[in-house]
Amino acid sequence: MVREGANLNIPDKDGDTPLHEALRHHTLSQLRQLQDVQDVGKLLMGLGSQGADKKSSASIACFLAANGADLSARNKKGQTPLDLCPDPNLCKALAKCHHEKAIEECVVCSDKKASVMFMPCGHMCACEACAALMKKCVQCRAQIDRMLPFSVCCGGNGTISEVIGDSEEDLACSILPSSESKNNHGSQITQPQLMNNGSRDTSNSDIQKLQQQLQDIKEQTMCPVCLDRLKNMIFLCGHGTCQMCGDRMSECPICRKSVEKRILLY
Repeated sequence: MVREGANLNIPDKDGDTPLHEALRHHTLSQLRQLQDVQDVGKLLMGLGSQGADKKSSASIACFLAANGADLSARNKKGQTPLDLCPDPNLCKALAKCHHEKAIEECVVCSDKKASVMFMPCGHMCACEACAALMKKCVQCRAQIDRMLPFSVCCGGNGTISEVIGDSEEDLACSILPSSESKNNHGSQITQPQLMNNGSRDTSNSDIQKLQQQLQDIKEQTMCPVCLDRLKNMIFLCGHGTCQMCGDRMSECPICRKSVEKRILLY
């Protein structure tokens, strides 16, 4: 059922989900068995090969958490699955399984699997549709030079995308390091290093300061996901994006809080 995409959070008449039931019926002997297993991945892989009589409810609980079961779902008594789990080691294992599942999701839309690796930072945190909107990694804010599909990372076929940088930034960066420039006729003009009064010309440093201020203003006003459109949608946490990116998100890309309300700016 899990392989076919069954909903793991459907409650029964008491509001209990399958994860509630699995944790309610686990035993101390099954918990001791779980403590002996260091690698949660091995536990999950071994789940399919064990007989039905050997499948502990603790193992099933980890399997459910690793496949998207909600750890915060409350039944009619107001209890979450973790409230029914007296063993702290099992709680940690469940949280780890759930966290590893969350990492695999696209951090922007939370609907699809993260399937594109950003280079040179090496993070894989977005699906193909959301990655196409980005110029910087939403996880570390590093500039993206190339995007590698997951199939390419595994040695298969795929299209590697080159990311084109901001043309205005590239133009400014190409001007700043050089002390020489060209006029409209193509002849070189050497910028003076000293002014007539003997003081050093500080125009270059002033340009650099202005350029940095411009960059700071852009980061404050532009969408932090696509870096192409103005930020015109704010979440209740105080962070914002453009409307096109914001409509895709269920979590804030900055602080990871759930998006409960979207506010458009005019």
